[in-house]
Amino acid sequence: LVLVDIGRVQTEEMRQEYRTWRMCKRAMMPVSRLVKWMMKMLGASKRQVVAQVVPTSSQPITVKAAVAQTRSKSLQASNASFTSGPSPDDGLADDGVTGRDLAAGCQFAVVGAEQTPKMAWVSNEEPGTRRPVLASTEPATGEDAPMVLKDFSQCSQNAEISPVGVPGDSLDDGSHEPDPGGATSTGLQLPGEMVELLRWYVRMSGLGFHDFLDSRFRSILVTCFEASNNISIFFTTHAFSASVQNWRIQVLLLFFASFGAWFSWAGVQLLSRATQPLAFGPYKHYRLETVLTRHGSEGMEVMSPGVSDFGILGISRCSTQGSLSGSDSRNATAYPVFSGPFGNSFLVSYAQGTSMTGWHLTSSVLEGSHGQDPAYFSVWASNSDPVMDDPSCAFASERSEWRNVGDETVWCGVTWDKVGAPFWTFYVGLSSERISKNPWDFLRVPIELPLRRGLLQTWVLIPTWNQIFWTWVVPNPLITVFVAATAISGALRKSLHWIPKAAVLGGLCTLVTFLCHMVTFIISVGDGRAGIAGLESFVRGTPMLVLSLIFFFEGPQTVKFLSSCCALAFTMWFAMCSYFWHHPFARSPAGLFVVLLVLVVIVVGFQRWNISRAVKLLVPDQIRYDALWKTLSENEDGKAGIEHLEKVVRMIGLDENNYCRQHNRMRADKLPDPLRAKYQGQFQSSSNCQLMHPVFLDLGRWYMPGRADAKSVVTSINQLYYQAAVANLLVVERLKEWAARTSGMFKLKSKFPGEQRRYAKWDKDDPNLAQEVEYAMMKKHGRVIEKLVRSYFLEPSRLLDISRNCLIFESMSDLTQCLGNIVTDENVRVERLKNRLSPQYKAHETGGYRDVCMNLRVVNPISMALGAELHMCEVQLMLLDFAKLKTDEGHRRYRQARHSRGT
Repeated sequence: LVLVDIGRVQTEEMRQEYRTWRMCKRAMMPVSRLVKWMMKMLGASKRQVVAQVVPTSSQPITVKAAVAQTRSKSLQASNASFTSGPSPDDGLADDGVTGRDLAAGCQFAVVGAEQTPKMAWVSNEEPGTRRPVLASTEPATGEDAPMVLKDFSQCSQNAEISPVGVPGDSLDDGSHEPDPGGATSTGLQLPGEMVELLRWYVRMSGLGFHDFLDSRFRSILVTCFEASNNISIFFTTHAFSASVQNWRIQVLLLFFASFGAWFSWAGVQLLSRATQPLAFGPYKHYRLETVLTRHGSEGMEVMSPGVSDFGILGISRCSTQGSLSGSDSRNATAYPVFSGPFGNSFLVSYAQGTSMTGWHLTSSVLEGSHGQDPAYFSVWASNSDPVMDDPSCAFASERSEWRNVGDETVWCGVTWDKVGAPFWTFYVGLSSERISKNPWDFLRVPIELPLRRGLLQTWVLIPTWNQIFWTWVVPNPLITVFVAATAISGALRKSLHWIPKAAVLGGLCTLVTFLCHMVTFIISVGDGRAGIAGLESFVRGTPMLVLSLIFFFEGPQTVKFLSSCCALAFTMWFAMCSYFWHHPFARSPAGLFVVLLVLVVIVVGFQRWNISRAVKLLVPDQIRYDALWKTLSENEDGKAGIEHLEKVVRMIGLDENNYCRQHNRMRADKLPDPLRAKYQGQFQSSSNCQLMHPVFLDLGRWYMPGRADAKSVVTSINQLYYQAAVANLLVVERLKEWAARTSGMFKLKSKFPGEQRRYAKWDKDDPNLAQEVEYAMMKKHGRVIEKLVRSYFLEPSRLLDISRNCLIFESMSDLTQCLGNIVTDENVRVERLKNRLSPQYKAHETGGYRDVCMNLRVVNPISMALGAELHMCEVQLMLLDFAKLKTDEGHRRYRQARHSRGT
């Protein structure tokens, strides 16, 4: 009981206090050695005195008193020691209390000479070699009678303990004879194998291996997978953090980081260029061309610009009507030498080249002219003098649609550059020349001018610094640093465990990037015309939020979520491009999602190839299994047996979808007051009282045997393996009973390598058969951790097959009869049932292999006493013909297929 639940008693505060104590102990090592030598000499003298004294205390000793006495080392008799964990000098025991506390806490109760055989924790060897033995029934007398412990018969916190002699040799003499087993004082019969198992678990705990599996699991989680070139790594629980530890992925990430560094520099260039005092120029000629009107006229249908005035803005950002001339003429807007309409354009010319920060226009002053207001216009500039007698000056362009307006055009015999449109965004790409010359990217989005006539409107191209900074300067360096840091983290995390996981770095980076884009979006929304440009920030930022969640909650579905995130990002981007430029592929999407899309395509492609290879690996075995199944299902007897089995399974009412997890016992002290009082009263009056150890009662932990806590699942692999080892021995005993009743068979051990597998019916009267049976081994530690990382979301409670066993039958009727025996057996409880011998079962998922698989719990008194009654085990019922088709070569192919699938 202590080994099962003691890990739940220990707290982080206890561990920290223990570590602090160890540091102080090391600092005081020179002094402590002298003190230890003195105490050793004193202890030797003390033992000589105690050895001559027979303990004759007539008063019972309470558990609390025993703890105090053990701490002072005054409770010693015949060099007897009691412990189920580390030595009293080893610091903390499994439950967080000192070894001396546990030594007293593990004492059960007094045993008398007239009692039945008892379990005792006794040692006459050197300290640290203590082990449990079963005491004989004959009383021992004399001065050499050692103290003994037994299963207590009262659940009081003041359980009485008094020293009574026990006869016989209490030590293992070093031989390997099997333990005969025996009964406890409560009448609980323990087989020898169980006693031997418990003895070794106590030794492992004393040697400090009480949490070695959990420690190994934690160490693997630090580095996930130190190296892997298997594409299935992307489908594990730590998909991203594990994959970046592959050196190939690290090189690829650094390659992408170099591109990110260039885009980061491009963002800095954009900030420098876009925030200069002047946007374009100097140019001598500027013109506004209306290509779409409010009423929908376009192309040759547009006869006038639809404005009464047009001009450019200088550094002062004021129109000519509002500019001030005087002392500071540099801030004044230049006056044009010519200004007037030509066809669908309004031309403005200056005596010399003039730079601009924006432009202004005034709507037509004529009443009823609002239908001719420009809905989309372009601002053009040129230093070449236009040929005014050119016929193209007086007529509108012959472009079919206003959506096809480019960045250059020819008008009046000269080439014009586009320098303005109603809405714009900014360009950040690989072209440094484009950024330095014209970083504005003008949108093809119509505008609706106010209906008020003669109203002045202005457009300023120069943005505020925060509109550029939060969208174009901050995110790119963040992503670049993240990609580089991810590669470095994968390379160094094996030696520097304090480095955050790659998934954490990715989640933080993308979250900050999302916040930056949202800042720009909020700023842009507050600025009328810039609000439409803020839409781009929203489109860029939203997938970043989704991506950050994928990083934080990485798992086996990471690739699917990444593909969904890329689909969202590209859908939003293409929709935005269709609105801004009327073509979904007018602009390239964010480079990060392009990289992720390429990665997803590569991973999914290789995974498909791996799955197809896995299927091909299992094809030879599946052909044989399918041929056998076809023969069985076409045979009249076999068909009748299959139908009968299906009826039995339906009557049982369990299927493979039943909820199954490894749960802890319910604690009555955690229940509400009325229920706690009710259950504690029932518990003290029931036989389960004998299954509760006083150390738990002293700690206020009322564990209830046989009652699972639905809210508390097992989180320790060590606890699972302890329970599995105990339950496995009990399941094997039940297997023998079921096999004897239903002509069940076991696999026999091979006499020489390469021997064909042999099977034999169980005969309990044959002593040689028991030695030849090869029982299934418990699942290996490496495979358990592999399943937790790959498929079980790091949840040990999902492991239901650590203890797995198999019974083999010659006929379907024997198999069905055994299933009925198992379901009706009061010693077990079946929780889930998978009938793979059903015609509806999809056998290709298991390579054609078929059996009847169930998860069950052993609920007999021994499992209750040893804390394993809630542990789920797996039992397979298999036909002999299927068992004969299983080969070592086939199992090797199955393992390869399993690794290819990443399961």
